[in-house]
Amino acid sequence: MSNRILARHPKADTHPSGQRVVVFHQETHDSIVLNPTGSWLWNRLERPSPQSELIKALQAEHPDVEPQDIKSDVEAYIEELLKNGIVVVQA
Repeated sequence: MSNRILARHPKADTHPSGQRVVVFHQETHDSIVLNPTGSWLWNRLERPSPQSELIKALQAEHPDVEPQDIKSDVEAYIEELLKNGIVVVQA
């Protein structure tokens, strides 16, 4: 598991919409609608968090799902958020 510390981009605005969150990047003017799991991750990133802790926390919330499935899904989702520039890796 990666121990990189993830954080919300400081120029990302959050707009809740039901169980989803719409994130708007002030600099690029791009927006993304996060599904409920993505919204859960986004809320956890209100304060910077190690990627491994995010995975463990989601595994604890969903003990009926294979841990490896959660790990791979979270890793893929985080890579998408990084690619979209709304999440950053802290040094």
